[in-house]
Amino acid sequence: MIELEGVEREERSMVTVFVFERHTAADCPARNEISGKIFGELGMKGQELCKKHGIKFVGAWILHPEHLIIYQYDAPSMDAYIQLEREPLMVKWRLFTDAKFKMGITMEDAMKTLAAAAIVIPAK
Repeated sequence: MIELEGVEREERSMVTVFVFERHTAADCPARNEISGKIFGELGMKGQELCKKHGIKFVGAWILHPEHLIIYQYDAPSMDAYIQLEREPLMVKWRLFTDAKFKMGITMEDAMKTLAAAAIVIPAK
């Protein structure tokens, strides 16, 4: 973990994790009995799993024709999110998906980090 002088831990926000998850038409939870059961179980237990790891589930967006789901989470760290992904139910779901994970921070947090690292951003 990088500690930045002048930036208190409480001042730093959680990291935002975006998950871009794609499944095949054959593995679509709307059509596949096994993946549908796991997806339903995630719907019932997902919040509990997130809470266990100190993660807030922000939302999900489904693009049906593309078999793509985009999730957004706020996590205390990427490590905490990785621990969520290691939960048995998440591992089961990942058997049916190809997922890409992206981490982001708010522009405000990025500016605080740059200021604390003494990186000067030239004015336009």
